[in-house]
Amino acid sequence: MRIDQYEKMYKIQNTHWWFVGKADIVEDVINRRAGGQADRRTILDIGCGTGLMLGRLSKYGNAYGIDHSAEAVKFSSRVLNGRVKQGALPDRIPFNDGEFDLITALDVLEHIDDDVASVKTLYRLLKPHGLAIVTVPAYMHLWSNHDMVLEHKRRYTKRHLMTLFDNREWQIEKATYFNTLLYPPILLIRTLNKLFHPNRFETDDAPPSRFMNAIFYGVMRFEMKWLRRGNLPLGVSVLISARKKTESVKTFELP
Repeated sequence: MRIDQYEKMYKIQNTHWWFVGKADIVEDVINRRAGGQADRRTILDIGCGTGLMLGRLSKYGNAYGIDHSAEAVKFSSRVLNGRVKQGALPDRIPFNDGEFDLITALDVLEHIDDDVASVKTLYRLLKPHGLAIVTVPAYMHLWSNHDMVLEHKRRYTKRHLMTLFDNREWQIEKATYFNTLLYPPILLIRTLNKLFHPNRFETDDAPPSRFMNAIFYGVMRFEMKWLRRGNLPLGVSVLISARKKTESVKTFELP
């Protein structure tokens, strides 16, 4: 991701409906699925960016972060001083195998050439029965200049993401789209931008008005509550939570 985007994200991450709403959804999944005692739990946020999730994850255990960008590490270290390191999937990981109970990789895989090897690295880093929570942007038909500015390699379908989590190694507990209710207007806006502004190279996450920000955030909170009961059939993003299998793997009931 371009260096100037980190400064932009850091300024808006605690108020922008998208960043806060996604973090709420991920945190709700953690509340419902992460086992063990918080004081003994070790957590890694891969691609920690400007540190939004690190502050939240610290409530659930001993949280650490890595990011490939020195600029991102600088911002994230303001949240967890000394516990953020530079590194990247799939091979530049400054931690030991089997070290973590919970790993989050939120909007990370789409930046990496070898996403298959990256998911295998998640498996290797987790303790037995450890949980991985991953989010990615959905659908190549939503591809836009936004993706190019953020240096994405691809967007995903739910099925595509699920195939990365080999069922011989992973037990998928939840796989769903989200940001569903805002999918139609986002599709329309991106389609119109492709037609009328094909050379506009900027992201589409500029803060809306305070009123619209509250509306969009309310939509995300509604989806968060819906996801407690089931999955959503389409959306702008995909979420998966998967548990590392071992010979004595426990079973968990899908919603």
